[in-house]
Amino acid sequence: MKVKLLLTASLFFSVLTYAQTESGAGNSGTFSGSFYSNTNGFIRNTKIGATTPLYTQALSAVEGWFNANYTSKMVNVSMRYDFYHNSNLLQPNEPYSNSGIGFWQINKTADKFDISVGNIYDQFGSGSIFRAYWEPFIGIDNAIQGARVIFRPNANLTIKAISGKQKYRFSSFEPILKGVNIEQSLSTKNNINATLGAGLMNRTLDKQTMNAIADNINNYPLADRFVPTYNEFAYQGYATVYVKEISLSLEYAGKTSEAIQNQSFTQLQNKPGQFIQGNLAWSHAGKRGIGVNLQYRKLNNFEYRISPLENGLTGLVNYLPSITRQNTYRLMARYNAVTQYNNEQTMQADITYTHNDKNTLQLNGSYVTGYNNVELFHELYFDWLHQFNDKFKMLYGIQSVMFNQSILQGEAGAKNVYTITPFTEINYDIDSKRSLRIEAQYLSTKQDSGSFVNVLADFNVAPHWSFSAGDMINIIPNSGTDKINYYTLFAAYTEGPSRIALAYVKQLAGFNCNGGICRYEPAFNGVKLTLSSTF
Repeated sequence: MKVKLLLTASLFFSVLTYAQTESGAGNSGTFSGSFYSNTNGFIRNTKIGATTPLYTQALSAVEGWFNANYTSKMVNVSMRYDFYHNSNLLQPNEPYSNSGIGFWQINKTADKFDISVGNIYDQFGSGSIFRAYWEPFIGIDNAIQGARVIFRPNANLTIKAISGKQKYRFSSFEPILKGVNIEQSLSTKNNINATLGAGLMNRTLDKQTMNAIADNINNYPLADRFVPTYNEFAYQGYATVYVKEISLSLEYAGKTSEAIQNQSFTQLQNKPGQFIQGNLAWSHAGKRGIGVNLQYRKLNNFEYRISPLENGLTGLVNYLPSITRQNTYRLMARYNAVTQYNNEQTMQADITYTHNDKNTLQLNGSYVTGYNNVELFHELYFDWLHQFNDKFKMLYGIQSVMFNQSILQGEAGAKNVYTITPFTEINYDIDSKRSLRIEAQYLSTKQDSGSFVNVLADFNVAPHWSFSAGDMINIIPNSGTDKINYYTLFAAYTEGPSRIALAYVKQLAGFNCNGGICRYEPAFNGVKLTLSSTF
């Protein structure tokens, strides 16, 4: 690891020196970067289940990322240093420690070509067959370690090719990924615009991974055995058409037969996969009127991983976030739909009506089913935003959810959770520098941990200070459960591009979602110190 770190750093600075020399006087490039760190202090709490080794051994944890970028006419160079010290980010129940170069890239643009080597973040279309991205706050970094070439013969056509290994922490998985994507933009004189695209991905397993898969299959009954293949292909075609205020997007993707986990994750099976998604949207051109967005998605055996032996968020090659509503309030986000890669059908409708400058209404509904049309999740949501004046506005609303806890959280025998959650948010600008925001929700349910109330108040003093205090309590707990206050206290100071924040957090076990991708996290009790800065 130390040798790899030194070699990468040497390459980075060698390229910088060359680029600055070639740029010449008056044409030097620019440096930019950022730093973010998070420190957790763990305070043991047996009542909420905060009792893992983090609370008895590590006691504290630090993780952080330092980005450095150099941009010039000759070349673009980027590098990121990652460190994890007793961190619970990548392994929520166990401390993890490591550090090193988490990302590096050298990029050169020459005429119609854009060439990158190192670590690559990119995607084909919506990401249904390929997306390499970094989401540090839920522990995802599946960059491609290799090369990418983008060819743009004209302003409307882009051809993209990529090849390499998928990153895993500070090393990589051994299978090889290769792919190509073509995207064409079209327009007519009748104000009709379109984007057409097609992509192809190939994954080739290494011998060690293939042997591990074969060993698994050889332990099955004869009727369940099959011959796995070294190569798997995934393909997609997509189109988006814009006609004035209407847009229509359609996408189809498939993948050849390969070894994938069955529904219960107990055995491999040899299955091809299919994916179809459509989106129809209409919005009023002015400030007033109706906006409508309709979505549909169906997928079958479309879990695409670097190896079928990986699970969770590890080793995913494609990107299939839940297309249900992404709620931000604490109680309304407690029960989220989690994508079921093996079998899922989702429908969602979102309607927004702006009556005037002071009143906006929103209605959302979603419905998700799985194997044999088993209902997994449904949500009905309504809110009304009323602007009283330039300083004062309120949001009122209600949410209803059905959540299949047995399947979506893997808790065998758990009953479906039914919730009704009224909520409100108040925003008041006291003056040009001071503002107050208050939010409140009441989640009513007879299942799981019972009913909860959550109240949160934010007070901001521009441009430096932010304060927050809140409490979530299971006001009507289920039998055998005590009432517990889940307090949150927060303060932050901002000075130019830098910000430091300190918080005390007591958090119930549940899903942490970002960009539609969710992971289940255990309960947390302790303090959090975050520092961020850009330059």
